[in-house]
Amino acid sequence: MKAAKKKAADKAPARQTMVKIPKPRAAPPEVKPLVEVLPGDLQNPDDFKVGSDFPWTLETAETALRHIDPGIGRDEWRKVIAGLMTQFGKTPEVKKLAIARWSEGELHGGTKPKNLDAAENERQWEGFEPGYNTIGRLYQLAVKGGWDPFAHRRQQAEDALAILTGMDDSRTIAKQTWNSILVQEREHQTLFRYGRQIARMSEEIEIFTQDALWQFLATTLTFCRMASQRIVRCDPPKTLITFIMNTPARDIPLPELMGLTRTPVIAPDGTIHAAPGYSPVSKMFHFPSVEVGPVPDRPTPGQVQAARELLEEVIHDFPFVDASDRAHTLSMMILPFVRPMIDGPTPIYFLTKPVQGTGATLLGEVATLIKTGRPLEAANAPREDDEWKKTIIAKLLMLPEFFFLDNVTRIKSEALATALTADVYEGRRLGVSEIVRVPVRCTWIMTGNNPELSADFPRRIVHVRLDAGMERPEKGRDFLHPNLKDWVREQRGRLIAAILTLCRAWVVAGSPKPADARMASFESWAEVIGGILEVAGIEGFLKTPEERKQLDDPWQQTEREFVAAWLYHLIEDRGIYQKAKSRRLFKMAQEGGLEIAHGARSAEHGEVTQFGIKLRKLRDKTFLISAIDRLETEPRPEVKVKVARKGPDGDAWWVLEVIGITIIDPVAGTETINPADDFTGLTKDMFWTGVPM
Repeated sequence: MKAAKKKAADKAPARQTMVKIPKPRAAPPEVKPLVEVLPGDLQNPDDFKVGSDFPWTLETAETALRHIDPGIGRDEWRKVIAGLMTQFGKTPEVKKLAIARWSEGELHGGTKPKNLDAAENERQWEGFEPGYNTIGRLYQLAVKGGWDPFAHRRQQAEDALAILTGMDDSRTIAKQTWNSILVQEREHQTLFRYGRQIARMSEEIEIFTQDALWQFLATTLTFCRMASQRIVRCDPPKTLITFIMNTPARDIPLPELMGLTRTPVIAPDGTIHAAPGYSPVSKMFHFPSVEVGPVPDRPTPGQVQAARELLEEVIHDFPFVDASDRAHTLSMMILPFVRPMIDGPTPIYFLTKPVQGTGATLLGEVATLIKTGRPLEAANAPREDDEWKKTIIAKLLMLPEFFFLDNVTRIKSEALATALTADVYEGRRLGVSEIVRVPVRCTWIMTGNNPELSADFPRRIVHVRLDAGMERPEKGRDFLHPNLKDWVREQRGRLIAAILTLCRAWVVAGSPKPADARMASFESWAEVIGGILEVAGIEGFLKTPEERKQLDDPWQQTEREFVAAWLYHLIEDRGIYQKAKSRRLFKMAQEGGLEIAHGARSAEHGEVTQFGIKLRKLRDKTFLISAIDRLETEPRPEVKVKVARKGPDGDAWWVLEVIGITIIDPVAGTETINPADDFTGLTKDMFWTGVPM
């Protein structure tokens, strides 16, 4: 019963991952049944039977004779002679082949038969008449000697554009399959390589699963196999599907696809990819969705200014805190149009605000609307890292132009941190046991009200801060365009042309790198985007004030407070706190009411053990502790310290190493560097008040 169910399941149509399917192709050519049997076990050639329609010729018979052992017995050789006579008749040509040429050893490189001389062969020939034996014994002995009688069958299958399975290894059959696919793709390219996946393009894109690939091959190519002495139609072998799906990316003979665009984009060579279809330069597939205004090939300063002012009109209504927020928003609008030019990952644009209704989601909507022409496709941030992995893979398999997360409150995800700095992301496809590797080419956008971030994210973020200075910012504000999204839809063609104009201006200027705009791990992004903004005269790129970059994890704040308290006690009593055991530091934190001492088990031993685990997370971390509650005219000490662990595991202690001390005088504009062991001018309460901060 289980076997029957499994067989039925194998025959069931595979589910597709996309709704839209390309128009069906013409029906594949039929393969006529051919009488033949597959040589399954070459160690049992006696089981072979030659088909009645086997295309025997004297040349074929000669080839078969060359594979027969010249030392065969007399009885076997008599059957061969009789079979040749039955097949071709008692003619001089057959006699010459079977008697003269065989006896002289011509068919075996001069090796003459040991027990069959020419006179004996002559007598055998004269004593037989056609019909005494069939040519089947010649067939069997030749196959035993290594003859391949099916070369013509392979040719017949190739001539019929069919793939003959069961007669070659998976590598050979896969090569034949690819050749057949490429023949079909010559006129209209629909298949591409996306990472290590096979993608099919229609108005949407479909990344093949194993089942989808099986269905595609079964409906577009012809496969056949040997069965019941015939070549018959069959389904693609499952082993072939597995082989193709595990093919390395470099061996997939399809054009590389990096994304789907509905607007023109700037290719890596600086040209505009505006023609419909696939471009091997941009590696994008273009489905035009809007009529774009004229784009000057060599923009003048006046055209650049007009383009910049039109884009600034889009963001006129938003309460940016400073110039960097405005510049970063414009860069967010430009990025998807120049993504093919950027070699590497891009950071995440984080649109933050103090209260709801400030307009962060609307800002994200209009930025994506210019590029896609579609309503915003936003999602909420998952809570667990496993859910992040599933969400990221599922989204990237859709080749998104944007990855938009709305109303984020807290981000702590190793999966997201990895995806933001990766060119290719690897994970398991949802619902199947299949590992996929897909390119990361989307524009990342998040919005949130004063969100919390783990320590992995500040260096992966481009900040856009909105603050209307109102308790309810959704009311009482004047807008240049009351219905901004409708206005953007109406002006979409002009807005796209304006963005392309700024990009072309940068290309024509020689693609200069920005004078002072660097971001680790995102160097290519900073050079391209920063260069475009600089040529366009837009200031503030990557100039976010340092104090606004600190969207730290509460745990990171707890760590800093603990180190500040440790420095407090170190200045008070260096002999006790320069080197300290976990238990002493736990008591210090507990008495100071520090959060790092909370959450442990009730027993003291268990509390100290849990505290020691937390301390291990601080190992080799460096902190810059600044003096608190200082007037603008007072000297401000800053102490750079590092948490170190010394000694063997069974008797380890912790050390707060003072690396450097700097005294900053804001009045004189000077900085004084003290030796690391010189605490002159420092008091303990400069860095911690003795109670939790």
